[in-house]
Amino acid sequence: MANEEFRELVRQFVLPVILDHRMAGHRLAATLHHRYGVSSMVCGPRKNLLDLVDPNTAFLLLFRERSASLAMEQLLDFAREYGELILLLIPMNREQRLFLDAHRDLLESHYIISDPEAVFSQAPLANF
Repeated sequence: MANEEFRELVRQFVLPVILDHRMAGHRLAATLHHRYGVSSMVCGPRKNLLDLVDPNTAFLLLFRERSASLAMEQLLDFAREYGELILLLIPMNREQRLFLDAHRDLLESHYIISDPEAVFSQAPLANF
């Protein structure tokens, strides 16, 4: 498959869900957009200026309450709403990785869980 065909498939069917709406999360979203033309969902407890001005991302309110069960419900609701897409769930810090590890069994039925360092070397983005 040619690179441009692959980019078009990624644009249509892959949605990165980045568990950070600060600079690191937006930087990863910009890299994903530059390489693949895909927009990302960034998540956080409240909107900030980057969430308002970044044209490559949309914002998902998550972790507003310090409740793991509420965050799980929000992620599962989001996955049900966007179930026709390939959802990449990307934690950006240790706390988020621990949260995902604790709920991996349930989340992996809806998301591909990836680290920011590995997202470009794992399916579905590995070949391009």
